[in-house]
Amino acid sequence: MFEDISKILLLTDMDGTLLSKDKSVSPENLAALSRFRKAGGRFGIATGRVIQATQQYAETLSLDGPSVLCNGCMIYDFGDKTVKWQETLPEDKAKVMITELLNRFPQVSAEINTPFTAYVVQCNDISRQHRVIAGMTAVEEVNSIEDVPRGSWNKVLFAMESRFVSEFAQYAKSLQYYDCAEFVTSDAVYHEMLPPHCSKGDAMRKIVSLYKLDGYTVVAMGDYNNDLRMLELADFAACPSTAIPEVKAAADMVCKADSSTAVAEVLSYIMDRKD
Repeated sequence: MFEDISKILLLTDMDGTLLSKDKSVSPENLAALSRFRKAGGRFGIATGRVIQATQQYAETLSLDGPSVLCNGCMIYDFGDKTVKWQETLPEDKAKVMITELLNRFPQVSAEINTPFTAYVVQCNDISRQHRVIAGMTAVEEVNSIEDVPRGSWNKVLFAMESRFVSEFAQYAKSLQYYDCAEFVTSDAVYHEMLPPHCSKGDAMRKIVSLYKLDGYTVVAMGDYNNDLRMLELADFAACPSTAIPEVKAAADMVCKADSSTAVAEVLSYIMDRKD
């Protein structure tokens, strides 16, 4: 499977998988990625983050090719800084669902993401913290969903205290237009609405098709529910020691390390087997 490093594509989740707790990339992970790429391997990220929340890592990670953003509804090429593919929400139906969810859960914030801007309705402290952690600057707080401009709604991130996530996710299933979108829990305090039939896994397969990578071994890493389909579709799936149980069950390799060195552990396993 790993005989030819130049025929391996590694896609890794960021938060909880590649990034340390302080949201930095450890020297160990950076060194391992450098070694992997010098041997000819291809590397990209597969994240729920939007473009503006990933730009701060582009130089650090030397991103120069395709990556999965917005939990699978966008493929962005950091080499030429262009959106290669994206799906958007059916806005009229999404608006109805967002309105009902926010009315039912007044403590929840909705962050509507477009390719380069985010609009926040019913902002709360968790949403503000998310903005800081993600390094998002192009964000506008608005009074209602009616104030969000139409056009290219990639995803909606609902931010809330962790004790509300399960109830929120369950209630979403009762919405009239529930089947017109994908809903996924992406963190202990986030539940997201994506365009229909979008996931990191589906976008990963699209990268293989768009960039003519047939014959490559695809290695995927993740730690949470929004990574599951990607791990299931990859040729080899790995996760850090801190991944949730469902992810560990889907992985071929459960690392001993947490996100501070998990990528380095996986790449050592791959490349030392080759050596």
